[in-house]
Amino acid sequence: RRRILDTLDCILSSQTNSDSTAAGWHLIREQPRLLLVPLSKLVTRFELMRETECDVSVISDVAFMPMADAKQFCTIHYLEHQLGFTPGELRKVSAASLDTIVSIARSLESISPKDTVRSMLLETPSLLTKGNSRKICQRVRLLCHLDSVGLPYKPGNLSDFLLQPHQAFVKELMPTALAWIAINSNEDDLML
Repeated sequence: RRRILDTLDCILSSQTNSDSTAAGWHLIREQPRLLLVPLSKLVTRFELMRETECDVSVISDVAFMPMADAKQFCTIHYLEHQLGFTPGELRKVSAASLDTIVSIARSLESISPKDTVRSMLLETPSLLTKGNSRKICQRVRLLCHLDSVGLPYKPGNLSDFLLQPHQAFVKELMPTALAWIAINSNEDDLML
């Protein structure tokens, strides 16, 4: 009985909308077999679904899958339902691992709308090369940082900016960085 109550609590606490209790009870009534899933497994599946923005209504499928299958299912769900990829488009970019696609997509979402991210990934498949993942994430963090300190930088072609070699990257940013330094220096002179 305690295990059932703990499972119910886990299901109810996983609901994030305003009608969470009602939605949780509805889920339990619709999928009573969830009460058979070990609590630790259910918790990890809900965490996975939260990370991938997977719809909770599919928990009954995900809960009974091995973790690798559940991760793949939720990742595909995220790519299809959050980024709008069609199954055909997913096959087009499937040369990259799903983890790489999601990692790069999440990074790009911090500087671009989801529909722009989808079109960028489809138009520039080289963004999905695992070797570019680190470089892309670093450059996205730089753009986010510059924006947060009041020095927004908008590259002409974001895909090219993210993929260009380091020397070209520095060459592109240098004139803008020198202008920022000059502006900040003039402001300091005015304060004296």
